[in-house]
Amino acid sequence: MPDGSVVWDMGEYSFLKGDVSRPEEFPDTVNPSLWRQGLLNARYGLFEVTSKDFGDGDERGIYQVRGYDLANISFIETRDGFIVVDVLSYKESAAAAVQLLYDNLPPEKKYKKIHTVIYTHSHVDHYGGIYGVLESAMVDDPSEVAIVAPDGFMEAAVSENLTVGAGMAGRARIMQGTILRLIPKDVPPERRHVNNGLAIGAGAGTSGLVPPTVLVKEDGSLSFDGTQVEFLLAPHTEAPAEMAMLFPEFRSLCLAEIANQTQHNLLTPRGAEVRDPLAWSAALDEIRRRWVDGGMVDSAWGPHTWPRWGNDIADYVGKQANLYRYIHDQTVFLINRGYGMTEIAEMFSLPDSLAGEWYNRGYYGDTRFNVKAVYQKYLGWFDGDPASLFRLPAGVSAVLYARYLPQSGGSLVEAAKRAYSDGQYRWVVEVMEHVRLAREEWFGDDAEAYAEAMAVQSDAYEQLAYSAESGIWRNYFLAGAWRNREAAVAERLSSRTLVTMGPDSVRNLSALQALESLSTRIDGRSPEAAFSGTALWIVHEPDVDRRFAMSMEDSVLWIREPEPDKTYDATVELSRDALDNALIRTDAGTSWLEVILEDQQVSIDDSTDFLKRVARLAHIAP
Repeated sequence: MPDGSVVWDMGEYSFLKGDVSRPEEFPDTVNPSLWRQGLLNARYGLFEVTSKDFGDGDERGIYQVRGYDLANISFIETRDGFIVVDVLSYKESAAAAVQLLYDNLPPEKKYKKIHTVIYTHSHVDHYGGIYGVLESAMVDDPSEVAIVAPDGFMEAAVSENLTVGAGMAGRARIMQGTILRLIPKDVPPERRHVNNGLAIGAGAGTSGLVPPTVLVKEDGSLSFDGTQVEFLLAPHTEAPAEMAMLFPEFRSLCLAEIANQTQHNLLTPRGAEVRDPLAWSAALDEIRRRWVDGGMVDSAWGPHTWPRWGNDIADYVGKQANLYRYIHDQTVFLINRGYGMTEIAEMFSLPDSLAGEWYNRGYYGDTRFNVKAVYQKYLGWFDGDPASLFRLPAGVSAVLYARYLPQSGGSLVEAAKRAYSDGQYRWVVEVMEHVRLAREEWFGDDAEAYAEAMAVQSDAYEQLAYSAESGIWRNYFLAGAWRNREAAVAERLSSRTLVTMGPDSVRNLSALQALESLSTRIDGRSPEAAFSGTALWIVHEPDVDRRFAMSMEDSVLWIREPEPDKTYDATVELSRDALDNALIRTDAGTSWLEVILEDQQVSIDDSTDFLKRVARLAHIAP
């Protein structure tokens, strides 16, 4: 930078070296799986993704510069110039990456200038370095450069940082590891920042934002200097405005940040709105069905991590789609059985078929954090327990622990009694909740002693209820009080029963919504869920027959548009009334699919028992 400060120095990570296949040589201060990811992310420089000979000596390539920033910058060579896909975070790192490309071009190609920039999505590490590209010697006239972005780009790029940008900044310094640069340099590097999973880390520099001149508002194709680019919009996935793209002449796919060599964040720890796992998985599924399964792709890459090639791409895209869908569906499955956010995160695990892939591991996003994000998306931060409704700030609570525990000889119950006498009702509820949840360890079979102790919490709940201005809060506090006193209340509060929709609501679902409701009733935790299969559903509605393909993959149940000429393991043909009646008749011991299978008016060919296996998984009871 002009002041002499360093934007980015990969030399700081020169300690990341070694053979990824020799974990016995990895340091014991870093998770070996994360160290392996760090070794791979540390491979930086200029790379060729793919190339094509167009004839008459016209050979062109797709190139990436990796390791110059948190993201990659990619260059697609056209007839007379280059398309740049994403431009890093900072002007300085982007300029260095452009220079690296041109320093390594053969002399006969150095005349080729940058004529197009594409932003894949609305995060700063993909647009912030724009001036490093536009002000380089490889651009003749910045005003003539086409800047392409997905619809909604500017609103998303600006709004995320405008509203809570200051609040995000401090958290981002921790998340990206930049705060760790303050650790003294005499501390061994393997005890400091190693990598971020998605990349080595974030640098510093000058960020800018130049608005797009071309907005992609719908899926379709555009041509730049004779090179065709097919776009697929993927809003509300990894970013509010995002798009993938295919370069058909190169048979090369840019996945944006929708697929990465790591599990991503459904809620980034730096702070943002919760991302939509259904939209995310659906976008990946559409990419696979439209381009990969269509035999149009030989290489796939993105603005983070490294590319993939050949037959591996279908599994990669498909299993990343299944990853985010599984996290969604199984979190909802457990929510509907009454489990709280922290409980679900602790009991949650991915099936082996997903967890066994390196690119699904939690190097950047974490499964437990993502589970909580899904919970937050649907239910918010509150777990529904009266004890959580009005907790004290941690600092205030800590002071009260320090005050009352020494006075009470370390006894939580005695501390709660003293605090109650002082009117510290919120702290009493918090302390006695620990006692309630550890009843057996505290009291064993002594029901009388337990009831006497919990009376303190009940009294505190009542005092909070009596002072509550909100009728809703009063209801919660009184429910907490009587949970300790009345068995019927306790039993109802702890019940894990799925509440089904009423008849009118069911009849107003679309057939697709009705079938998709089964996806979150599949117990993917069961070993019996590890199978594959398909079924064709034909639903006769009054005005039209609708067809849907049901498939089981990686313990995830998908409902899709059927593929022409495909053979299915099972076929179901039924009226819309039969489907509605099955949903209405579902109770706490059955699934609506079980009702369908027993309906004599439904035509079923299930010689492989695919539907029966799905029905066994789709039970309602916990």
